Amino acid sequence: MEKFNLSIPTRIHFGRGILEEALQAEAAILRGNLLVVTGRRAMREGGHLDRLEGLLRKNGGVQSVRFFQGVSPNPKVEEVDEAIRLGLETGADAVIGLGGGSALDAAKAVAAGIRAGEGIGPYLLEGKPLPEAVLPLVAIPTTAGTGSELSMGAILSAPSQGFKGGIRGPQLLPVAAIVDPAFTDDLPVGTTRETGFDIFTHGVETYLSTRANAFTRMLSREALGIVSLHLPALVRKPRDSQARDRMSYASMLMGVNLAGAGTCLPHRLQYPVGALTDTSHPRGLAALYPAWVHHGYASSPEAWDTLASLLDRRPRAGREEVEGSVCNFLEAVGMATTLEALGIREGQLETLCAGVTGNIAQDPAGKEPDIVRRIYGRALGL
Repeated sequence: MEKFNLSIPTRIHFGRGILEEALQAEAAILRGNLLVVTGRRAMREGGHLDRLEGLLRKNGGVQSVRFFQGVSPNPKVEEVDEAIRLGLETGADAVIGLGGGSALDAAKAVAAGIRAGEGIGPYLLEGKPLPEAVLPLVAIPTTAGTGSELSMGAILSAPSQGFKGGIRGPQLLPVAAIVDPAFTDDLPVGTTRETGFDIFTHGVETYLSTRANAFTRMLSREALGIVSLHLPALVRKPRDSQARDRMSYASMLMGVNLAGAGTCLPHRLQYPVGALTDTSHPRGLAALYPAWVHHGYASSPEAWDTLASLLDRRPRAGREEVEGSVCNFLEAVGMATTLEALGIREGQLETLCAGVTGNIAQDPAGKEPDIVRRIYGRALGL
C-alpha cells in the first residue's frame, strides 16, 4: 500500500445543534476582543449574528464582539483590507468566520492581515510570504459545499486588476471548525445547488489529483455517494433536514481533502472566469466540467470510470459514458451552463489562458500539450 502523510490540525465540532456546545469548548481562544467576519445581509436578517453574540458573551472572558458585514460572494481585496483595519482599530484577539466559503476565506485573510499589521494585497498580488502565524480563527460554515473550514487556502479577487487567485499556507487553517447543519436548513434552492455542486467537484478532483492517496480517495468516494443521492433530492425537497446533515458532512470531508489532496484543472481555470464575469465559483466550474472530462478522461480512464459508476450507481466505462454521466448530473441539479451564458466571449480566450495560475500538474491531464487552451476552447464551443 502507498505511503502518505496527512495532518488535520483543526479541531472539528460537527452535529446539528452543536453551536453553543462548541463555542463553550473553544472559550480558551474566544476571549478578549473578537471580530466576526460575515456577509452583507443573510446572517443578520436570519438572526444568526444576534444569537452568536449572545452565546459568545456567555464566556466571561469576552470583552467585545465586533462585526464586519461587508464580504461579497467573490471576496475582494478592498473588503478584506477594510475588515483588517477594523480588527486593528479594535485590538482583535481572535477572528470568527461566519457564512459561506466567501466569508470563511475572507476571515482567513483578515486573520493574516491583522497579525501582519497590513493589507492583504502584497500577499495575494505580489507573492509576499504570509506571516508565520495568524490570529486564532474559528470557522462556522453556514452552507454545505466549500469545505473552507478545513482548508488552508483563501480565494480572493482584485477587480481593478482583473485578478482572482489565492493565498495558501498551513497557518491559514482554522484552529476550530464548528459545522452545525442547522445553519443550512433555510438556504435557497439556488444556493443549495451551487454549494452542493462544489462538494461534487471537490470529490471528483481530490480523487483524481496526483496528490491523492488511499485515505483521501476513500473520503472522495464517500462524499460523492452522498452528493449523488442527496443533492438531487434537496433540489426537489429543500426542507429535508437529514439530507442537509449528510451534505454538511460531505462538505466537511472534502475540506479535509482540499488540504490533503488538492484540486485539479477546473479550479485553476475557473479563477480567470470569475475575475472576468464576477460570477459564482460553482457556476464557473459547471461551465468547464464537460470540456474538462472530454479532454482529461484519457489521462485517468479507470479513475473516471469509477467516479461515473459512483455517480450513476451502475457500471460506466469510456469517455462518452462518463461525459454523459457528468452532464446528466449537471442537468439533474440545475447546474448546466456554458461560458457564453456566464458572459465570456471567444475573443477572450487569450485573456483566460493568460490568467491561469497555480499548479496545473496536480491534474493528471495537466501535462498534456496545450490542455488549458483546449479545455477553454471546447467550453466556448470553438
